[in-house]
Amino acid sequence: MVELVPPAVATQLAGPGPNHGADPDEFCDTVFPLLDGSHPVVGYGPTAQPDFTGRVAAEHRAFEAASPRFDVPLYRPDGTVAAQASPSSSRSWSGSAVSPVARPGRR
Repeated sequence: MVELVPPAVATQLAGPGPNHGADPDEFCDTVFPLLDGSHPVVGYGPTAQPDFTGRVAAEHRAFEAASPRFDVPLYRPDGTVAAQASPSSSRSWSGSAVSPVARPGRR
């Protein structure tokens, strides 16, 4: 699973008139190649800046620290239960840092 954290993208969904946000083609050209699973979190522009990525990484660490308290079933790709993760199981998010990508205008 990959988490995509997009900024505002000028998609025309807001209706007619000027739209703000990243150029859709630049955004897609930059982030789509990174959605292959090699980066757990992908940001662009303002969502790839250190102040934002640091907060996201801190939230992920807090989640991982709290999540072992709960029994959670682990599923196989076919949807069947593979095992029950117990509070003593060691589970961790594979990426402790957010992978930033190019800012608008940079490739």
